[in-house]
Amino acid sequence: MNWNWKKFLYHEQKIGGLAVGEEEIALSFFAEGKNEPFFRKKIPLEPGIIEGGVLKKPAELREKLSLLGDGKPPSLSVILSLPASAAQPFLYSFPPNLSEEEINEAFSLIVETSLPLLSQDLYTDWEDIRDSGFNTRKKFLLVAGIKSLIDPYLEAVTAAHFAVVALETHGLSLARALDFKGKPALILNFEEKEIVWSGCVQGKLLFQYAEKPQVAEQSSPEDNKRRGSKKKFGVAEVQSLTQRILRFLASDSDYELRVENLIVWGGDDEIRNFKAGLPEEIGALIREGLYKDSSKSEI
Repeated sequence: MNWNWKKFLYHEQKIGGLAVGEEEIALSFFAEGKNEPFFRKKIPLEPGIIEGGVLKKPAELREKLSLLGDGKPPSLSVILSLPASAAQPFLYSFPPNLSEEEINEAFSLIVETSLPLLSQDLYTDWEDIRDSGFNTRKKFLLVAGIKSLIDPYLEAVTAAHFAVVALETHGLSLARALDFKGKPALILNFEEKEIVWSGCVQGKLLFQYAEKPQVAEQSSPEDNKRRGSKKKFGVAEVQSLTQRILRFLASDSDYELRVENLIVWGGDDEIRNFKAGLPEEIGALIREGLYKDSSKSEI
């Protein structure tokens, strides 16, 4: 996992980032010497192709993916970014005197005995994150991906003539892509049917939590019909949970992350509603002007 991901995303390398979500797919690149991503092309997805992070209609997704190459089979390698439900990060601490061999043995035991699914049902990888500001103990990040969720995406992307060189969740993609100048950040990603909180530092995703939306009390049947099946998040609940997550990341001994940047990734209305009524100390953390539907990210 310790590789220079950004060099793959420059134009001349012909390797892009392919983000697959419930509402759209997007192929993106980085301009050399630039930190901000820009989208080369996006294509909306009809409801029902992906539900709750699960690929329900692989054939329809393959058809949409082929359109990213203007109907021609693209000879393009990609870093594939999937919904949060596909994988989960776990943070572990070890005494500083453990050898690399002992740490590898420890992780092999963790994968076999301590994760919620059997090892044969998971893709796993881990990396040393001591360079992320943890000095007293060896900190390691373990990422576990669910094969039954990931494999249908891989098959669809491969069938559309893309070659997957790496795989990550949207939160990790944002953590790697956005320039926080080394300072801890919390990203709120408003998805079609959930919101995901991603805690990151030094381009590494250390914490991830997803919550399903609730229908806002003020919603009328006419509002719901106009929006289709899309539900609205209760703003007060999202604000309260965000504050609890900020306190948890700062106080928990495994994380000890005092967030200095709060990134809200979504549409104008979602960001505006979320910001309204926030305590001043929380509102001061929000970085302005970062929207999922922008052609270019400005932070």
